[in-house]
Amino acid sequence: MIIVKQALLKKYKNDQGSILILSLLVSSILIILSGGILSMAVNEGRHTTRSVSLMSAINLAEAGTDYAIWAMNFNGGIIPGTGGWSNTNPTVLSDISFQTAASEAVGVYDIYVTDPGTSSVTVETIAYVPNKSATQAQRTVQVGLTSAEENDFNMAAFGIDKVTLDSGVTTDSYNSICGAYGAAVEVECDPDGMNTNTEGDIGTDSVSSGALVLGGTAYVNGDAFVGVSGDPDTVMPSNELSGTKSAQTSATNPQPKPAPSGLTPKADITGSTTISSSGEYSSISTGKNTIITIDSDATLYITSTFSLGKDSRIDITNGSTVKIYLGNASFSLGQGAYINNISTDPLKLGLYGTSAFVDSGPDSPGIYIGQSSTFYGTIHAPSANVQIDQGGIVYGAIVGKEVELNQGGAVHFDEALLTQGGSGGGGEYTVSYWQEK
Repeated sequence: MIIVKQALLKKYKNDQGSILILSLLVSSILIILSGGILSMAVNEGRHTTRSVSLMSAINLAEAGTDYAIWAMNFNGGIIPGTGGWSNTNPTVLSDISFQTAASEAVGVYDIYVTDPGTSSVTVETIAYVPNKSATQAQRTVQVGLTSAEENDFNMAAFGIDKVTLDSGVTTDSYNSICGAYGAAVEVECDPDGMNTNTEGDIGTDSVSSGALVLGGTAYVNGDAFVGVSGDPDTVMPSNELSGTKSAQTSATNPQPKPAPSGLTPKADITGSTTISSSGEYSSISTGKNTIITIDSDATLYITSTFSLGKDSRIDITNGSTVKIYLGNASFSLGQGAYINNISTDPLKLGLYGTSAFVDSGPDSPGIYIGQSSTFYGTIHAPSANVQIDQGGIVYGAIVGKEVELNQGGAVHFDEALLTQGGSGGGGEYTVSYWQEK
């Protein structure tokens, strides 16, 4: 009996040893498996964090690129030189940072815009998450942009053969997108908070002596450009300008616009009326104190005469875009007569001379705007002379064969034209390629 008990006790002790060994083995396996699972969880967490960071970086890079495109298309003048952009090429806007509502850093980006204002622009945005000094993710977006059409207006006044600014005439610039000329604006539009700038450039394709004439107290708040290989001091003897004088590297050589086709013929206008659609007219010629209202977008083609009598006007309702093409016609606004662009947006009114539009005589400029008239719009008449009589003010830009501003006049160049091209269209950038890396 004693022998049996001893045998059972020995067996029990052996079983206990086996169970202990088995428990240790199972525990070791569980520890190894737990370590693997924990390692997988840590790696998955790191992968998720990196994926979120990379996604944030690409979103920031895309946002910066979209902002640059917007700035050029709809906020003309911000690029280059204002709103934090550097006045270099490439133009740079750097260290734009973003935070959560709890003030936690999301990321920062830098934008580089190469050749802004030209027909082919490159935008590159580099984003860093959460910042440059401790970067978890970095992504770059590079975009190529092209403009739909060559910009017609990049100076306040351009005369192919000559520009004359009589005594007291001035040129300067502003940005109609930001607000009215000389008005207080956000610093993103103008660093000094006032909507007046020094982009009132003048120019000519001529290299002849005195092709750029400044009389008396005339002053150019901007640069002056003369014909290719011309001597700036010979072409423009005056030094009354805020910028520099230089020769163009290639001729501007503006071309007349083609006459619009397919317009409905309309009866001549001789008195007050309302125009609500596009049309072709032989003549719009009124007496004094006449009011013509244009209450919708319209393209008008005048083949013979466009003349407003003394104290007459054309009212262009707010929001309407009007293009006036001149064929074998004359254009004149009598004393006190004017085109009342109610929106005061120069991009809403374009006056264009076709190839048939030329001066009617040596002392009869193709386009004449009378004394003390105010014109919000663009004038593009490469085959005819343009005269703005005494005290006349243009908000926009002028292109002509010869351009003359008489005593006390002014041209306030609209910088928005640099990217939007005027009511004739063109100038807006579209994406030609988009790369993410």
